[in-house]
Amino acid sequence: MMPRVIHDSGPAQDDRVPRKVAWHDDQGSAAIEVVLLVPALMLLLMFAVAGGRVAIARGGVEQAAADAARAASLARTASDAQTTALEAARATLANQGLTCTSMSVTLDTTGFATPVGAPANVAATVSCAVRLTDLAIPGLSDRVVTATLTSPLDVYRAMMRHDETGSVTVWGVLIALVLVSVIGITVDLTGQVNAQQRAHDLAQQAGRAAANQVQASQIMHGQSPHIDTAAARTVALSYLHAAGVDGTVQITGPTTLSVHVLVRYQPGFLGTVGIGPETVSGDATVQLSRIVNGAPR
Repeated sequence: MMPRVIHDSGPAQDDRVPRKVAWHDDQGSAAIEVVLLVPALMLLLMFAVAGGRVAIARGGVEQAAADAARAASLARTASDAQTTALEAARATLANQGLTCTSMSVTLDTTGFATPVGAPANVAATVSCAVRLTDLAIPGLSDRVVTATLTSPLDVYRAMMRHDETGSVTVWGVLIALVLVSVIGITVDLTGQVNAQQRAHDLAQQAGRAAANQVQASQIMHGQSPHIDTAAARTVALSYLHAAGVDGTVQITGPTTLSVHVLVRYQPGFLGTVGIGPETVSGDATVQLSRIVNGAPR
């Protein structure tokens, strides 16, 4: 028997070639998107802050104009009116914490030339420069907010005294949408509050204009004055019509009356989704008093 010869050719060679696995790292592209998205969001936030400042300033300036006109209407002369209007506007802006880089008050005092006993108005225009340059937004300068309001002069003022990449993108879009929505709703709510304040101011001014319409014969005889019903209603409604609002006047007694004013407000942001216009109201009640030696009689 022949011996079997076994040839050992060594370990079997694996003809399979190892394949390289390619890994794609998306973290770099995600970081790039974040770097590009953050400045855009910051710029959007700065614009939101600017819009909020202007909206808040508009309400404060309107209130300052109302107070300035009311203070001027109580003055006996045009020069006194200018001084009291400026002081009233400054006090109102200070009370509301509103700082203006520059502020001015302009009065239309032509009504002081109207003969005593004839209806007349004084108009106050308040301008306030709101600082926006500190936000460092390219091309954005300080914004001047202006408001004008009229107030009726006292008719008998001369008789009175003084994914990973995809997920980053989606999150960025969601954050932007939420931010814009919050800003829009905030600005609209601020505008609604300002409109309601305007309705209240107009009701007060219309009531004062109506209360000036008294029966002159009673004053001349030293009697307690009563409101001239027809004239008071006509003057108050004319004032509201000139201001572009609707309202009603109710004479509730010989010396009292009430004014109800309706102001329409169109929201800016909410209006784009079909909400609005809104109607806000303001009311004022006026009591006519006779002052003798500084005391009501």
